[in-house]
Amino acid sequence: MPVLVSFPLPLTRGSSTDGFSFDAGLTQRTERTTYTLSVQGGYIETYFAAENLGFSRYYRAIGTISHRLVERLTLGVSGTLERAEYTFDRKDWTWAVRGNGSYQIFRWLVLSLEALTRENDSNVDGADYYENRVSLRLSATI
Repeated sequence: MPVLVSFPLPLTRGSSTDGFSFDAGLTQRTERTTYTLSVQGGYIETYFAAENLGFSRYYRAIGTISHRLVERLTLGVSGTLERAEYTFDRKDWTWAVRGNGSYQIFRWLVLSLEALTRENDSNVDGADYYENRVSLRLSATI
Protein backbone atom coordinates (compact mmCIF):
# COMPACT_ATOMS: atom_id res chain seq x y z
CA MET A 1 0.00 0.00 0.00
CA PRO A 2 1.53 3.39 -0.99
CA VAL A 3 2.18 5.85 1.79
CA LEU A 4 1.72 9.55 1.18
CA VAL A 5 3.98 11.79 3.21
CA SER A 6 3.69 15.57 2.96
CA PHE A 7 5.72 18.34 4.51
CA PRO A 8 4.21 21.79 4.91
CA LEU A 9 6.04 24.50 3.01
CA PRO A 10 6.77 27.80 4.75
CA LEU A 11 4.43 30.58 3.66
CA THR A 12 6.06 33.57 2.07
CA ARG A 13 4.60 36.97 1.46
CA GLY A 14 5.45 39.11 -1.55
CA SER A 15 5.81 42.84 -1.77
CA SER A 16 2.76 45.04 -1.38
CA THR A 17 1.47 47.94 -3.43
CA ASP A 18 -0.81 50.67 -2.20
CA GLY A 19 -3.30 52.44 -4.40
CA PHE A 20 -6.94 53.17 -4.99
CA SER A 21 -9.63 51.59 -7.13
CA PHE A 22 -12.59 53.30 -8.75
CA ASP A 23 -15.67 52.35 -10.72
CA ALA A 24 -18.04 55.11 -11.83
CA GLY A 25 -20.76 55.12 -14.42
CA LEU A 26 -23.47 57.26 -15.95
CA THR A 27 -26.57 55.89 -17.65
CA GLN A 28 -29.15 57.85 -19.63
CA ARG A 29 -32.35 56.14 -20.76
CA THR A 30 -34.95 57.28 -23.22
CA GLU A 31 -38.03 55.35 -24.28
CA ARG A 32 -36.08 53.17 -26.74
CA THR A 33 -32.37 53.96 -26.22
CA THR A 34 -29.93 53.47 -23.36
CA TYR A 35 -26.55 55.26 -23.21
CA THR A 36 -23.92 54.18 -20.69
CA LEU A 37 -20.46 55.59 -19.99
CA SER A 38 -18.25 54.14 -17.27
CA VAL A 39 -14.67 54.46 -16.07
CA GLN A 40 -12.82 51.94 -13.93
CA GLY A 41 -9.37 51.60 -12.50
CA GLY A 42 -7.28 49.98 -9.85
CA TYR A 43 -5.45 46.68 -9.59
CA ILE A 44 -6.34 43.35 -11.10
CA GLU A 45 -4.73 39.93 -10.90
CA THR A 46 -4.58 37.72 -13.99
CA TYR A 47 -3.66 34.10 -13.30
CA PHE A 48 -6.24 31.99 -15.10
CA ALA A 49 -6.06 33.39 -18.61
CA ALA A 50 -4.06 32.70 -21.76
CA GLU A 51 -1.17 34.60 -20.18
CA ASN A 52 -0.62 34.47 -16.42
CA LEU A 53 0.53 38.06 -16.01
CA GLY A 54 -0.01 38.52 -12.27
CA PHE A 55 -0.91 41.93 -10.85
CA SER A 56 -1.40 45.00 -12.98
CA ARG A 57 -2.67 48.51 -12.52
CA TYR A 58 -5.37 49.32 -15.04
CA TYR A 59 -7.53 52.17 -16.29
CA ARG A 60 -10.58 51.44 -18.45
CA ALA A 61 -13.29 53.49 -20.21
CA ILE A 62 -16.42 51.85 -21.64
CA GLY A 63 -19.16 53.41 -23.75
CA THR A 64 -22.36 51.60 -24.77
CA ILE A 65 -25.45 52.49 -26.79
CA SER A 66 -28.41 50.11 -27.04
CA HIS A 67 -31.46 50.96 -29.15
CA ARG A 68 -34.74 49.07 -29.52
CA LEU A 69 -35.49 49.58 -33.20
CA VAL A 70 -38.89 47.88 -33.09
CA GLU A 71 -40.61 45.89 -30.37
CA ARG A 72 -38.65 42.66 -31.00
CA LEU A 73 -35.39 44.00 -32.51
CA THR A 74 -32.59 45.59 -30.46
CA LEU A 75 -29.27 46.89 -31.84
CA GLY A 76 -26.23 47.98 -29.87
CA VAL A 77 -22.66 49.17 -30.12
CA SER A 78 -19.96 49.48 -27.46
CA GLY A 79 -16.36 50.51 -27.25
CA THR A 80 -13.64 49.90 -24.68
CA LEU A 81 -10.23 51.50 -24.16
CA GLU A 82 -7.90 50.10 -21.49
CA ARG A 83 -4.38 50.79 -20.24
CA ALA A 84 -2.63 48.07 -18.21
CA GLU A 85 0.72 48.54 -16.44
CA TYR A 86 2.35 45.35 -15.16
CA THR A 87 4.95 44.94 -12.43
CA PHE A 88 7.60 43.75 -14.90
CA ASP A 89 7.81 46.84 -17.18
CA ARG A 90 5.09 45.77 -19.60
CA LYS A 91 2.49 48.33 -20.65
CA ASP A 92 -0.50 47.51 -22.88
CA TRP A 93 -3.09 49.61 -24.63
CA THR A 94 -6.16 47.56 -25.56
CA TRP A 95 -9.19 48.76 -27.47
CA ALA A 96 -12.30 46.93 -28.63
CA VAL A 97 -15.45 47.73 -30.62
CA ARG A 98 -18.47 45.45 -30.44
CA GLY A 99 -21.72 45.56 -32.41
CA ASN A 100 -24.70 43.39 -31.61
CA GLY A 101 -28.28 42.77 -32.52
CA SER A 102 -30.99 40.54 -31.11
CA TYR A 103 -34.39 39.53 -32.41
CA GLN A 104 -37.04 38.00 -30.15
CA ILE A 105 -38.62 35.34 -32.36
CA PHE A 106 -40.99 34.20 -29.63
CA ARG A 107 -41.32 35.26 -26.01
CA TRP A 108 -38.99 32.35 -25.10
CA LEU A 109 -36.69 32.29 -28.18
CA VAL A 110 -34.08 34.96 -29.07
CA LEU A 111 -31.68 35.04 -32.02
CA SER A 112 -28.61 37.26 -31.58
CA LEU A 113 -25.60 38.23 -33.65
CA GLU A 114 -22.42 39.86 -32.31
CA ALA A 115 -19.30 41.15 -34.09
CA LEU A 116 -16.15 42.13 -32.19
CA THR A 117 -12.81 43.59 -33.15
CA ARG A 118 -10.08 44.00 -30.53
CA GLU A 119 -6.43 45.02 -30.62
CA ASN A 120 -3.70 44.94 -27.99
CA ASP A 121 -0.69 47.19 -28.46
CA SER A 122 2.13 46.34 -26.05
CA ASN A 123 5.62 47.64 -25.47
CA VAL A 124 6.80 43.99 -25.26
CA ASP A 125 7.69 42.34 -28.58
CA GLY A 126 5.37 39.45 -29.41
CA ALA A 127 2.61 40.52 -26.99
CA ASP A 128 0.58 42.45 -29.59
CA TYR A 129 -2.52 40.79 -30.99
CA TYR A 130 -5.52 41.53 -33.15
CA GLU A 131 -8.81 39.66 -32.90
CA ASN A 132 -11.95 39.56 -35.02
CA ARG A 133 -14.90 37.46 -33.92
CA VAL A 134 -18.50 36.93 -35.02
CA SER A 135 -20.99 34.97 -32.90
CA LEU A 136 -24.48 33.77 -33.79
CA ARG A 137 -26.57 32.57 -30.84
CA LEU A 138 -30.02 31.06 -30.46
CA SER A 139 -31.26 31.20 -26.86
CA ALA A 140 -34.33 29.42 -25.51
CA THR A 141 -35.72 30.16 -22.05
CA ILE A 142 -38.19 27.69 -20.66
